[in-house]
Amino acid sequence: MNLDDPETLAKVIVEATDAEKLQRIGEKGEELLYVRNHHRPYTGWCKTTYDDGALMSLAQCRDGKMEGLSVGWNKKGWKEEESTRKDGKILSYVTFKPNGEKCPETNIMNGNGSLVLYNDNGTVAARGTCTDGEVEFVAKQADKPKAARKKGKGTHKRKSGRKFVSPTSGGMMVNCLPPFAFIWGLVYCLEKYWGMDMQDPDSSVVVILLIAFWGFAIGWIYLVDFIKKKVAPR
Repeated sequence: MNLDDPETLAKVIVEATDAEKLQRIGEKGEELLYVRNHHRPYTGWCKTTYDDGALMSLAQCRDGKMEGLSVGWNKKGWKEEESTRKDGKILSYVTFKPNGEKCPETNIMNGNGSLVLYNDNGTVAARGTCTDGEVEFVAKQADKPKAARKKGKGTHKRKSGRKFVSPTSGGMMVNCLPPFAFIWGLVYCLEKYWGMDMQDPDSSVVVILLIAFWGFAIGWIYLVDFIKKKVAPR
């Protein structure tokens, strides 16, 4: 299909479903696209637009996966990239400079190769490699190929260099305040309403055990969260 033909392009745009009306359902790595409130995986064209309504991308989908032609345009309406996909993975990829010239460095065939993306001023935005149909960008600031994203949310994997913020910082201290406030409130009630003497060594042991329990519980929660973020794929 030739989307460079204005008549064909206009027809596809009318038929295409807005990406905002689609959702991914399924286990990670096996998600399928569905139209919201529908029970069958989506088959047809998917489109994304810029905030001003200008066309950003068109992509063919089949049985919930990207399959066929995918094309992306910049805000001025110039074609930036064109790819073909099979079973959700990239087979071939071509990118273009802002002047319309085909990028001589981008060469992806059979799901393997390299690609370059450009800024609107013609400078290189990012470089990436494609292995077995999955793209990984070298530049941290790289945006995802337009034909594979939903207003900034990509449908294929890449490493983003995302910064991880340790839970042992100030945020953890803030989250610890409610449990300790609860403990001291409980101590106050025990002393005032139930007659517990906080000067009694046995009473102090109870308080210490409560604090130790909460401290261990909070520490365990943050440790698990830390491990999950460390081992999770970027």
